[in-house]
Amino acid sequence: MGTSLYQLAPNVDAVYRAEATFGALAANDAAARRFPLTESDGLALSKARIESRRIRPDLQSAMGRHGQRGVAGTLNGELAVGAFEPLLEAVLRGTWASALAVASLTLTVAAAAGTVTRATGSWLADGVRVGDVVTITAGAVGPALNQRLLVAGVTATVLTVANRAALADVANVAGCTVQRARKVVMPAAGALARRSFTVEQVYQDADESLVFTGCRVTKLDLSVGATDTVGVAFGFTGQDGVRRTGAQSPYFTTPADAAGAALVGADAVFTDGGAALLDVQSLSLTIDLQPSTQDVIASAVTPDVFDGQAQVTGSVGYVRRNLARWQQFRDETEFTLAVLLPLAGTSDFVAVALPRVKLGEVQAGFAGPAGSVIETCALQVGVPTAANADASMATFSTSAP
Repeated sequence: MGTSLYQLAPNVDAVYRAEATFGALAANDAAARRFPLTESDGLALSKARIESRRIRPDLQSAMGRHGQRGVAGTLNGELAVGAFEPLLEAVLRGTWASALAVASLTLTVAAAAGTVTRATGSWLADGVRVGDVVTITAGAVGPALNQRLLVAGVTATVLTVANRAALADVANVAGCTVQRARKVVMPAAGALARRSFTVEQVYQDADESLVFTGCRVTKLDLSVGATDTVGVAFGFTGQDGVRRTGAQSPYFTTPADAAGAALVGADAVFTDGGAALLDVQSLSLTIDLQPSTQDVIASAVTPDVFDGQAQVTGSVGYVRRNLARWQQFRDETEFTLAVLLPLAGTSDFVAVALPRVKLGEVQAGFAGPAGSVIETCALQVGVPTAANADASMATFSTSAP
């Protein structure tokens, strides 16, 4: 069987690892992770063009030069538990907070209202917020035991959860433990964690690779559809890149492959602050850090990638029941939007929450020959100020350790 003389499109690999110092090649060790790819343009090196201003008597243009180098591009994948945790925390400029457990609780569960009420103490003081995912891991609470519960509302003593079908009525059950899942938020001023990565794109047929350094995660696109896997696209802005060949390629020799099965929209639990919704047709979310680079004298690369203020935008497609969302838009009503993406048949999940949202636009067709009416609602996202929400435009939670 002959060897291909050309690089085949699927016979590639992408690996990333956090850098200890911006722009310095990351260590080749067990912390390197394989990026589970779908069709992607990948990262590319660009160079500014410097044109000569010389005026030639033959009316031709003088040869120009190359200016500053830079890196930009996108890697696409399917969202899976454990696949992208370093990149998710990087785009939020936060750090994953460990799961927390609250023990020795006495709980009352009301299934119809979707509430879990504690007899003493405070959910808020213990660190539970809207959009979190909690699990009752101990206590005679019936079918709610060990279920992933998406928190749609929280007061000092009452949790309101979206997925109410997981609950059954019980009263004053002692000896319960509630665990809040691991999560990451956009941190307060002075606590930002600005990470950079080395990203390697391996061309296995060619036995060569491109290694890009000083790459910051500056954009995330997430898409959830009714009949598809959950898509993610991570945008990178970087400082420089080099080619490696032969024995030098690949640079990362033992990357971890953490990707499990892809999550799908059909399994999702979706809430806008109440019970789980069954009329959501699509969700798209973008987090854009608005990066820039800087030309400097005596260097062919930017000294850093300068990320800016985060912009969080998106849209939700609903099957129209009535004009309630039109009224929300007119009244500038604020609410919480959250989606739990479980891996069916397991206790694993990833969740996304936007604790403070309003509708920036509502668009829908009026008349058609058949079918439903889909209303597409643009999202405006702000920083929460309520005590029951993290002061973060977006949060991620996961069951991954």
